[in-house]
Formats: sequence, C-alpha cells, structure tokens
Amino acid sequence: MRSKIRIKYFVFSDLKDIAECRGFIKKKKSPPGPDKQKLRELLKDKAYRLTLSAGQRRYGARPQSLEKGHQLVVNRIPREWFEDKLIPLFQEFGKIYEVLLLIDKRTGYNRGFCFVSYYKKEDTEKAHCMLNKYGVHSGKTLKANFSSLKTRLLFQNIPRNKSAEELKEDFGNIAPGVKDVVVSCTPEMLENNIKNRGYCFVEYETHKQALRVMFKLKYEWKVLLGYKIAVQWYYPPDEPDEEYMSKVKVVYVKNLTRNTKIEDLKTKFEEFGVVERVNVVRDLGFVHFEKREDALKAIEEMNGTVFGNYEIICCLSKPKVHIGTRRKRR
Repeated sequence: MRSKIRIKYFVFSDLKDIAECRGFIKKKKSPPGPDKQKLRELLKDKAYRLTLSAGQRRYGARPQSLEKGHQLVVNRIPREWFEDKLIPLFQEFGKIYEVLLLIDKRTGYNRGFCFVSYYKKEDTEKAHCMLNKYGVHSGKTLKANFSSLKTRLLFQNIPRNKSAEELKEDFGNIAPGVKDVVVSCTPEMLENNIKNRGYCFVEYETHKQALRVMFKLKYEWKVLLGYKIAVQWYYPPDEPDEEYMSKVKVVYVKNLTRNTKIEDLKTKFEEFGVVERVNVVRDLGFVHFEKREDALKAIEEMNGTVFGNYEIICCLSKPKVHIGTRRKRR
C-alpha cells in the first residue's frame, strides 16, 4: 500500500513540474530573502545574531547604549537586498554594532532603507562619506544620513478624557520604558472634562523601546486603549533663523476662551500700539502690529496676565508647522 502511495506521489510531482514548465500553472515563487549559504557564513561570528520580528530584521551584537553620532539611516537600498549584501558592504568601513532592516510585511522585500550602527564614531563618519558615493543601479547612489536615535513618539486619536499622568500610567502598563508624556490642554478644556487635544507625545528611555512600540502598534496591536491610535516619530519643528524672527510683528496669544471676540482682543492690544488686524482660531489669537517694538511691548505687559478668565501666554509668532510631523519632500 505504501509503495502505491509513493508511486502516485512521484507521478503527480512529475506532472506538476511538467505543467509548471509548459506554463499551464504558475510556479510558486520562493519568498524573498538573503542567500542562505552567505547568511550562514555571516552567522558563524558568535558575537552577532539575527533576530526577526514584525516588520524588521536585526543583525547585531548584544543590545547596549551608544552615544549619538554612531548610527546612519541608509536610503535608496534596492528592495531585494538583504543581510548577505548589506553586511559585507557596511563592514568595509569598520566594525558594525547592528544593522536594522525594515521589511514590508505584504511583499516580504525591504522598505528601501535601513539603519546601521558602528562601535566607533570615526567609522560611522567614514561610512557616511563613502556610502553616499556607492552606486547601486541606473546611475543612482545610496543616500546615507546621520540618525538622531529618536526616542519620542507622537500618538494621535487618543481618548480625550485622559490626562498626561493617566496616559503615562496606561502606556507604561502596555510597554516598558515610558519616561514622560506631554499633552496640550487649556483651562477651558479642563472645565469641560477634556484633558487633551486628541494627541500626545510619549518620550521613551531608549530608541529601541520607542521603535518596538511603534512597530507593535502598526503591525500587531492595531487597537490601543480601546481606540485605533495612529503613531509616528516626533520631529521637533525647525527653528526659524534670527533674521526672520527679527522682523516678526505678530503676537501669538494662547489660552483664549472659545467665545473670545476679535473686537475685544484688538481693543486690549491697541493699548500698546497700532494693530493692523487680529485673527482668532479656537483658543488661539494672532495680533498683527504695525511696528515691531509695539509687539514686543505688548508681549512684555500681557504675557501671564488674565484675559477672559484665564491666564494667557504671549510670544512672537513663528512660521506655521504641522504638530510634531515632517512632510515628505517631493
């Protein structure tokens, strides 16, 4: 009986191979990945290990903290490249601490970029210089930049009835390493039991902890605190240069009440000089002065005073930026 089963198996296997060769059925593609033999050679070094998790592959030594300036983010990597091609290339410039390769879970290929860290800062600088000259295909070169090892995440669509302290406790129960939580809120919002604006910034002790939470939320948890929370890296807004700020004549006013009238705000600030116009957006105000010295005088006199039942904050207005995010350059 067993011999008959074996004969049938081999017959069907042969027929399947013939059908695949002649194009009657599609041949299954092997999943993308590194050359197994080359990968085994890399893993003979016992100081390094390959760790696979949701959306990433880590080749590196035992985790340890490194100072800033030891990590690069390398872009424009061909999607079919894995450790068998990346590691030998990166090793040309010095001893590697780790390589973190981000994977597209849908296709199995890399996302076109990775992070590489070196033990020595001078090796990182050498790699930064040489990788930007390394050609890949179609005349294009790799693009390497120093990574800042970010530790702060921006969470959006969070429950608005939770304070910073409550959120810190909640996030701390979900994953370790929560250092601080920052929310934005006004006194008027607190009176209505609204404790944040629907987003918060969470600072983690290490980059690795923050990275783990971000990938867990994007690819595994999906729902957090009962909400579909969006997460991304926080990028501090670029500070305008001194020349730009030296010409600003607009006063930014924070903590206004929702029923603040433009006329009332304009009348109050006209005590310090000629006001060209006033804009009020929710609990924020923008007072445009004719002269810069009048704007500075208004800030000095009005900052920290009570207007419309609440203590207001006044400062020079900066260029408009998106909260904690960075737009992709086209």
